[in-house]
Amino acid sequence: MVAGIRLEYVAAFVGIRTLAGNQHILGLNMVADAFELEGWAVDSLGADTAVETLVEQVRDTRPHLVGLSASLPQHLRGLGQAIGRLRQAFGDACPRIAVGGLAINQFPGLADWVGGEVLGLDALAAVAATADEHPCH
Repeated sequence: MVAGIRLEYVAAFVGIRTLAGNQHILGLNMVADAFELEGWAVDSLGADTAVETLVEQVRDTRPHLVGLSASLPQHLRGLGQAIGRLRQAFGDACPRIAVGGLAINQFPGLADWVGGEVLGLDALAAVAATADEHPCH
């Protein structure tokens, strides 16, 4: 609380696809829901989000956290490119970038390779990893 106003961080959760027809967003939605239940404002762009749309959304909303999901190993290159584009666009002001999804959960070390970080292997662990960052806790 600041001067009686409840602050909410914005966490943008975005599904990135690199192959046509990728609609794997169930896990992404579960993580977004878990953050909402903890009082975070969540802006979920869903699947099939173009990298430039992601960059524009981050520029417009200035989220504290961006969550990206890679369902299959084929999506990892696109995930890395999206993270690289965010870091290029925002430099030191780039928000924290969390990665997850089946491909990352099976091989968590790939998070470093794509330039993101793993907050946990499920929605509750991801929320718990950010508890100290939420201004209302």
